[in-house]
This record gives sequence, C-alpha cells and structure tokens, in this order.
Amino acid sequence: MRDITNDIKKAIETNVLWSIDQFYLFLEVAEENNFGISYWDDEINWATLLSDDVMIGYVYLKFPFALLSKEHQGNLKNVLNKFKYLVSVFVTDLTSNELLINDDPILVERFGYLEYNQPVSASDIWFCTIT
Repeated sequence: MRDITNDIKKAIETNVLWSIDQFYLFLEVAEENNFGISYWDDEINWATLLSDDVMIGYVYLKFPFALLSKEHQGNLKNVLNKFKYLVSVFVTDLTSNELLINDDPILVERFGYLEYNQPVSASDIWFCTIT
C-alpha cells in the first residue's frame, strides 16, 4: 500500500502554468513519442495515455499529477524527463487497490468525494474526479 497524500499535495503546490499551458504541451510531447491520448477538452479533468490502444495512465488537468503503469515506466522516460515537476505515481495496475489517500482538508477541497483512508486504485481516483 502506498500513501500518495503528500504526492498529491506536492503537485497542488507546484508553481507552473499547468492547466493553462503545460498540460496541453505534455499531451503534445506524449503524442510525439507515439503515445495515444484520449481527452475531451472542457468535459473531463483527466487525459488518458494509451500505448497500442491499451490504457497506461491518467494525467490530471488541474495540477501536474499523473497515475501511470509501472510496466510502461521505461517507455515514458523521454516524456517525463521534459516535465520533471510532474508528480508521477506508478502503479502495478491501474485497477489494483494499492494506493491510499488520507482525509486531508486540502485534498477534500480539491478532489471532493473520494474513498479516503482506504485502499483505492488509480482508476477509482480517475472515476471519482473525472468531472
């Protein structure tokens, strides 16, 4: 089990123009490195990264935070090296309940309802914060 509360808080506190500029630049760089992108601008808060039509991660629009598959960590290296401030959490599987987020007022304000203080998956976090 990995507590990612401080990782998320670090991403929130990162001082870059993420949701205005850098998020979209990240998506462009990912596409240039042959990753697929699924993102509906103005409809959802996350972009989904794909490798050969397989979901390998989620990148959050509101602050520089990503939930990514460990299996593709090496393939993502070129992209992630260009965005060193992006807080990346690697998981064995996007659906495995291996993450923990503490009930922190800063996170509740930003994320709203989530399954705090209990094991969740990257997909759970994505689902609860998609809009």
